[in-house]
Amino acid sequence: MKINNLPFALINWDNEHYTFNKIDSYDRVMNMIISFRGSGKSTSANVLKLYAGYLSGTPWIVFRRLKVHLNEEYINSIQGTINKFLKEPIEFTYKKGDIKSGEVDVYVGEKLFCRFIALSCELSMIKSYFVKNCGGILFDEFICDMRMGEKYLKNEYFKFQEIYTTYCREAKRKLKCYLVGNPYSLYNPYFLNLGISPAKLKCGEIYAPKNKMYVVEWYEGKESLKKKIEEKNPFLTQDESYREYALNGINVDDKDIKLVPIHPRAFKLKQVYFVENQNIGIYENTTGKGDLYYWAELIDVDKITRDVYCLSINDLSSNRIALSISDLRDNRSLATAMRLRHFGFKNIEAYYLFLEIYKLL
Repeated sequence: MKINNLPFALINWDNEHYTFNKIDSYDRVMNMIISFRGSGKSTSANVLKLYAGYLSGTPWIVFRRLKVHLNEEYINSIQGTINKFLKEPIEFTYKKGDIKSGEVDVYVGEKLFCRFIALSCELSMIKSYFVKNCGGILFDEFICDMRMGEKYLKNEYFKFQEIYTTYCREAKRKLKCYLVGNPYSLYNPYFLNLGISPAKLKCGEIYAPKNKMYVVEWYEGKESLKKKIEEKNPFLTQDESYREYALNGINVDDKDIKLVPIHPRAFKLKQVYFVENQNIGIYENTTGKGDLYYWAELIDVDKITRDVYCLSINDLSSNRIALSISDLRDNRSLATAMRLRHFGFKNIEAYYLFLEIYKLL
């Protein structure tokens, strides 16, 4: 079967799983795809992007977040996935010793297939090497399951930008990035720093505002495929919450956040914090009435005159001061309000950024 106008045929390929046809039509640099488990987005990325890049002499970069995520099993699984759809299988070769370094070049014969990079590696090491005629960047599982303790790297988005800058220099054409993942939550540093409001995203739709470098596809999938997945997995019929995430692709981690989209009346700005390169304003209920004691939103500090608290000494600047132990004691009321659900948030971004403050209270 020919697909996506690729110059090679595939066997055992079907029309039920995800392909990049729709999102590629927007021709954007940042392409982000989120969907339910088993939709085929990772398989399509491995075959339609990595393998196609290898054939055309434009090898791809593949990101993993941590070094521990980059291992022989993961690399070999990609080879196995691709070979399911080829008449003549390919065989990866690579230096196993490179895995510990977090940067691995994988070859098929004498030809570079792709380069794997762990984002947790030192940036100076990653920037020291380049791939000639790089075909693109793939980041699978770019969304963390924070409920299970997974964490984004400090300044992860900045690191992503720096690596992109290194590899785009040697690309023959516009270097595109494909970030794919499951929507545990719609909060992540990529949406945050690109200015993508989760409120704009709808399951089954593509969000591609004009004159932006990004496009987000929240893939809903075909019912025929979902039915097959459901028949094989009894957990999808026994646990409704898990079904919502795994089969329907719903961001279940965000569902219990107390969202108050409109600034409540009589709530005045109490403090401003600098977290993950964003400024979050904490507003206090001045009436003493109602069950909402505090409210938070992201703000523009150019419009205020007060100091901004930062959580790290490295973030000090002319209008930022470091958060002290006494400041933390004075703000225990914030922690109490959060614990008793008397805290509201304009959006999920404000909630997750405040969590970083809450951990210190």
